[in-house]
Amino acid sequence: MLIYFIIFALFLLIAIGDKLYRKPLPFNKNLVFSIGCFTAVFLLMALRHPVMGADLGYGDDSSGYIFAFQKFAGMSWKELWQGSFQNYEKGYMVFSKLVATVFPNTQFFLIVVAAVTYIPVFWLIFKKSSSPILSAAIYMALPVFWGSFSSVRQTVALGLCTVSVLFIDKKKLWYAIPFAALVGIAATIHKSSIFFILAYPLCKIKLNRIASYISAGLLLVLWLVRLPLARLAVDVAGLDIALVDNGSYRLFFIYLAIYVGLCIFADDEDRGWLNMFFVVCGVQILGSMITNVQRLAWGYMIPLVFLIPSAIKHFPKQKLQPYLEVAALAAFSLWALYGLYSMNAWTHSVPYVPFWEEVPTQSLANAITSVIIR
Repeated sequence: MLIYFIIFALFLLIAIGDKLYRKPLPFNKNLVFSIGCFTAVFLLMALRHPVMGADLGYGDDSSGYIFAFQKFAGMSWKELWQGSFQNYEKGYMVFSKLVATVFPNTQFFLIVVAAVTYIPVFWLIFKKSSSPILSAAIYMALPVFWGSFSSVRQTVALGLCTVSVLFIDKKKLWYAIPFAALVGIAATIHKSSIFFILAYPLCKIKLNRIASYISAGLLLVLWLVRLPLARLAVDVAGLDIALVDNGSYRLFFIYLAIYVGLCIFADDEDRGWLNMFFVVCGVQILGSMITNVQRLAWGYMIPLVFLIPSAIKHFPKQKLQPYLEVAALAAFSLWALYGLYSMNAWTHSVPYVPFWEEVPTQSLANAITSVIIR
C-alpha cells in the first residue's frame, strides 16, 4: 500500500504548507492543485496492471471486461450492433469498440477508462470546490472510487453523470435538456445510471435547517424499520433474493454523521445538494439488507467533494477553518486507506501492481496470491 500512503502524505504536506504560507501565489492555486490531484489519481489507475480489479477478469478466457474488450475488438460494427454479450448494455459495447478501433490494447483501454472517469470528477472539483486537495481525498474515500478498480461499465457511465452535475445548478430550465441527455447516454452504458435522473428535481428543493434536521431524524427512523422496508423494496421490484444483514451499518452511521454535520454547517446555497446525500443515506439503509444496492447511490455521492469543503469554508469560527480542513483531510485519507484495504477481495487494490510487472496469466485468485508472495 506504499503508493497510497505516499499520495495521501503528499496531500497532507501540501495542504499544511498551503495553510502556513499565507502570501499570494503567482498562479491559480485551485487550478494547479486540481491538476496535480487529477494527475496522481489518473496515473494511479491508468498505469495499474489489469490484475487489479476482480471484474476485469485478468486471465479469464470466457468473461470479464478484458475478455469482453478483446471480443468486441474482433467484431465488425454490424456484428456488434446486431449481437449481444452477457448482460452488457449496447452503449458500453459501442464505447469498447470505439476504443479498440483506435488501439486494441488492454492497457490503452484502462487509460481511456481512467480519463473518462476522472477528468469529469476533477473538472467538477476545480469548478465547485474551495479545497481541491481535500476534495480529492474525499473522493478517494468513497465507494464510488473504490468501485472504479473493478466496475468498468458503471465507472464509465458515472463519468457522464458527473458531467451532468454541472447543469443541475443552472437557473434556466433548458439546462435540464443536456442533463437528461447525458444521463440517458450513461444509461445505455450501465442501466443503473437512469436512477440519477432524479438528481435534477431533488437539487431544486432547498430545505431550511429545521426541515434538514427533521430529515436526519427520518433517516434514523428508516434505519429502525430497515427490515420491513427492505422487504417492501424487494416485493415492489419483484426480486427473488434473500435479505441478509451484511453489517454495513457502520458506513450508514458515518454517512449520517456527515449528513447531520452538513445540515448544521452547509451554506444556504448548497442546501439543494444535501438532498442527494440524503438519498445516499437512504440507499445505504437498504444496502445493509440487500447486497449491492448501494451502487445505485454512487453518483449521488459525488457532490460531497465540494459540499464538505464549502461547509468548512462557512464554519462560523474562521480561525478554526484551516485546522478543520487539515483534520478532515487526515480523516478522509485514513478512511480511504481503510476502504482500499478492506474492499480488496473485490477491488484487488492491494498490493498495487504497475502494468510493467509480470503477473502469471492464470486464475485471478492465484495471480493475486503470486503477487503478494513475490
